[in-house]
Amino acid sequence: MNIDTKTLSITGSVEINDDLEPDTEYLLTGIITPYGSDLRSNNEGSFNKKYKAKFSADVILKKGEKVIVGKDKTRKSQKLRNAVWGFNDEDGFYEEFMGLITGNVEEVYNYLKNI
Repeated sequence: MNIDTKTLSITGSVEINDDLEPDTEYLLTGIITPYGSDLRSNNEGSFNKKYKAKFSADVILKKGEKVIVGKDKTRKSQKLRNAVWGFNDEDGFYEEFMGLITGNVEEVYNYLKNI
């Protein structure tokens, strides 16, 4: 399979601590989590691939010396789900891992606070 073009589409939102100037370019630094992709035929015997991702942490916008911080609005439960999926995407791992966490919350908490 021949892939001509690979693109990335980022969705989500962050809460910013300052105003943005219209028609101004900012350097964006952040972390994204890919969650899917689509292959589309270009009707010439090859395909275009589009990756989909969401913001998964705070972002920083810079314009010269001006720095604007964007706070990630993703719920912590969603971040945990994304982290588990990103760690191991084998069939059944997510269900097993989340079952272990939710079935042993006190033990997990005590272990994590002591490391």
